[in-house]
Amino acid sequence: MSLGAQILQRWEGNEMGKRICALLVLLLVIGLFPGIPAEAADGSSLKNWIVPWKNGVTATMTQDKQCNPSQQPCGAVRFTEHHDAGGWSVCRNPPFEARTVGAMGFANDQLSCVEILEDNIKVTLYEHDQFNGRSLTLRCKGRYNLGNYNFNDLCSSYKVICTTQSVNIENCAVYYIRFAGSCNLMVDLKYGNKASGTQIWAYGYNQTTAQQWRICSVGGDLYRIESVCAPGKVIDLQCSGSANGTRLQIWPYCPAYNTMKWRIDKHSNGTVSFVNPYSGLAIDLPWGLAQQENVFHGWTYDPNNPAQQFVLIKK
Repeated sequence: MSLGAQILQRWEGNEMGKRICALLVLLLVIGLFPGIPAEAADGSSLKNWIVPWKNGVTATMTQDKQCNPSQQPCGAVRFTEHHDAGGWSVCRNPPFEARTVGAMGFANDQLSCVEILEDNIKVTLYEHDQFNGRSLTLRCKGRYNLGNYNFNDLCSSYKVICTTQSVNIENCAVYYIRFAGSCNLMVDLKYGNKASGTQIWAYGYNQTTAQQWRICSVGGDLYRIESVCAPGKVIDLQCSGSANGTRLQIWPYCPAYNTMKWRIDKHSNGTVSFVNPYSGLAIDLPWGLAQQENVFHGWTYDPNNPAQQFVLIKK
């Protein structure tokens, strides 16, 4: 009698032995014949649950059944092995937190690309488990090569959350102000220059204080928009101008200067406009051109003008 037959005979009638034997047979079939169109319980191909790993090893991962943002609430995120979105991939839908390496769905320090497939999703990657160490936050729809952010092969825990375009202003909270016509352009203090008179332009999201603004009530329905980079200095219409095309600048806040005070009008699409009621001008991106380094100016307020619509993102 062969050794295999002796083992099977010994396990006959042993429930645990039967389970182990069945598992070994399943693993043998998957390993030797990966092309077999096995079906999962929901009818999807079992191959979709098997993710190629490095060095030709195959590893199963716990993941969402599909990575189809059109069928998922608030979209989806795809994590991939290589910077070009190649190699293994893992899909997650918010809310999801991977506090430890074991919960990530992929090996430690082997993540090179993140794709955000829908709007209103924020992904935060952490260098160590338990959400410790350096972090990188990705907020906009698109593909991110982590090498461009000095975060290649560093992820050990992460969070995926669904954000909403909230228009409830928390007094003196810090916000990023994103131009609604772009997923990446922020209201930015030019070159991060703290000097009075520095202009305000559109620049790609970079998490610096040049893109952070403290919005505080000054009474009634008016607010000042103070630079976190240059404390005490706020967005102001240059030379207290009231003509179309007046550039925006930062200047030390003075309650007597009305061109430093802004009304925040809320729109049904979740965006806001910043309007100076004394001049009738709104913060406007010239020609609505979503182009980096386009300098903001004041223009006659039109609530239907997309060049004057922004999204507030609380820091």
